[in-house]
Amino acid sequence: MCSSVESEGEWLMGTDVEKRYRRGGGRLHVMTAAAPANELSGEKIMRGLLNKGLWALGHNAQGRAYLKSGDRLCFYLKSVGVVAEGTVASAAIMRRLNAAYDAVRFPWALRVKNVRYFFDRPVLIDESLRSQLDAFRGKDPKTTGAWLVRSSRLLSAHDFERLVGRVRPSNR
Repeated sequence: MCSSVESEGEWLMGTDVEKRYRRGGGRLHVMTAAAPANELSGEKIMRGLLNKGLWALGHNAQGRAYLKSGDRLCFYLKSVGVVAEGTVASAAIMRRLNAAYDAVRFPWALRVKNVRYFFDRPVLIDESLRSQLDAFRGKDPKTTGAWLVRSSRLLSAHDFERLVGRVRPSNR
């Protein structure tokens, strides 16, 4: 696993996030999630925003203030897995989008480009994969890891590549 990323607890201790996560490749990697709202499924909200080259974030989304063009996003759909990835094309600004989503809970908007969907082959965050993620270092991979997927989460490049299916999990 990647040794340059500290444990989950250390990620949240208010240190210089941008400096710590822009090492090496110079990009942030963030997983964000879509949930049903206003009688729309998470998938419809996700596709509706991403098809327009847009994404929305909440006030407390990890990394929101540091996102800039070139950073990477992957998108988690509850009970399905990671189903898409894209590249940030603009910083997040407070702006209401012309799309179906919960604008009150997610008032920050950014542009996304190079979106790749894989709804037909989602990456399941199962015990085998969790055991290989930096985010689970020191944690029991048998637990659900709901803390990882309930909102936006900074990731190591190592974890990001596994979560978008670019690196297949090894059998341990």
